[in-house]
Amino acid sequence: MRKIEITSRCSSGSPVKFKWFSEFDAKPGSDLHAALDAFEGAYIKENRLINDYLLASARADIRTTLMKAMRGDLLPIKQLKALNGRVMPQLFEIRWQNITAREIQQNGTLKTVQLLFRMYHSEPSEVPGYFIGHHIHEKQVKIREDIKQLQNREIQRAREYFESGRQSHWGINELTE
Repeated sequence: MRKIEITSRCSSGSPVKFKWFSEFDAKPGSDLHAALDAFEGAYIKENRLINDYLLASARADIRTTLMKAMRGDLLPIKQLKALNGRVMPQLFEIRWQNITAREIQQNGTLKTVQLLFRMYHSEPSEVPGYFIGHHIHEKQVKIREDIKQLQNREIQRAREYFESGRQSHWGINELTE
C-alpha cells in the first residue's frame, strides 16, 4: 500500500494566516500573542527557575517558528509533521526541539535542560487561507508513563478544540459575518 504524503500550508512557500482557537478564543488580531501565552503556561512549572531572559528567549523561539509557518516556510519533518491522516480532523504538529529552561533538581542544584514542545494545528478546507492553532504542550520524555499515550492525550485535546470551534469557524470573522 502506497503512503500518501500530506502537505501543510505551513510548508507550502505561500503566506497563510494564523488563528488561535483553544480553551479560549483569541481576540481579533491577538492570535500570535494568545499562542505565546499558551506556550508560557506550558513552559512555567514549579520546578523551573524562570527569569526574564530565559522566558523571553523561549517565547522568541516559539514566535520565530510561528512566523515562519505564516510565511509557509517550515521544513517538513524537522519542524512540521502531519499526524495520522486516517483520523479526522487532519492535524499537524509544529515541533520545537531545544527550548532552554533551568530546572531545580531534587538535591537543590540547578540544571540547564533542553525541552521539546509541540503545537497541534488544523488546516480546515472551510478556511483555505488559514492554519488554526489548538494546543501547545511540552512533550514529556522523562516520565515513566508511555510517551505515545501521553502524546495521544494531548492530540485528543487539540481535536476537541477543533470540534468545539467548527460551528463558529474557529472565530474567523470573515466567515462568520
